[in-house]
Amino acid sequence: MNSPLYKEKEERKLQAVIKDISKEIQKNENNSELYFNRALQYYQLSQQYYDVLELFIEGDKEKYFKYVNKAYEDVDKALSFKQEIADYAYSFKLFMLKKLKRWDALINYGKELYNSIGCTDSDLILIGEAYFYLKDWNNCIEYYTKIIDKMGYEKANSFNRKIFLERGLAYDELDKNEAALNDYLQYLDLNGASPFDRYNIYALIAVQYEKLGNYKKAIEFYTKSLEEYTESTSIYFRRGKIYLDMFRDYSNAAEDFYKAIECSDTDNYFCYHECGYSYCHKAEIDIDNKNYQLALQDYDRAIWAYGCAM
Repeated sequence: MNSPLYKEKEERKLQAVIKDISKEIQKNENNSELYFNRALQYYQLSQQYYDVLELFIEGDKEKYFKYVNKAYEDVDKALSFKQEIADYAYSFKLFMLKKLKRWDALINYGKELYNSIGCTDSDLILIGEAYFYLKDWNNCIEYYTKIIDKMGYEKANSFNRKIFLERGLAYDELDKNEAALNDYLQYLDLNGASPFDRYNIYALIAVQYEKLGNYKKAIEFYTKSLEEYTESTSIYFRRGKIYLDMFRDYSNAAEDFYKAIECSDTDNYFCYHECGYSYCHKAEIDIDNKNYQLALQDYDRAIWAYGCAM
């Protein structure tokens, strides 16, 4: 299956250009400019088979990686000659390593650039991203911090918003909750987020507030998360636990645990148990308030929930 970006006419045109450049290379096998130009054409051709714009639509992966690999081989060859070549050829090679998901090679080459001719802003982000995918959290933070310090928060925001999200996730993995929260909030300030993106970032922010003991803020952001996606068992459960454990708000806790059960595809002992416990205590409050009919309903739900938990 081809990418939605596929255009037969464009493919024929690119193949013809590649063929012409290949003929020129046969005449002059040591010309770096020819190899680099062919690398650019191969990469353009790869996009006919795969959506590299991260729209979650895949085409022909085999052909995609075939042409990305050819692009990498050509730019690597071009840079091996001691000739003048466009400065962005170095960044292009780094970019191809990202597309091939060769993270270790990307890091090694990126550091080589950093210590010799220097890196562009995009190069630094690619190195940080490679460390992120390798789960090397400290180095991920180091390289993302380099670019943020260099550009400043506002410019880094507009340049590439995901660096705040990924640095925040790295801080999160290291239990540096205040730093993680600050990055998540910085990421949140940016426009253009999808509902799913907002659901996730609100949840991440809420978890940090919960870990830092700011339970009112945690509830606020769990609520925002649920406004974007109303079928999240885990978010209902986490908010319910705060209502129950921190505020003894049995009514809201019971409601959240009940919704968590409704959203879940599997039996969950903890959801049922907490649901039953909350309804029992809610019923006791109903009795104190002489709400006997409501208390009976709550006890019935508690019996149901405890029964399911067994």
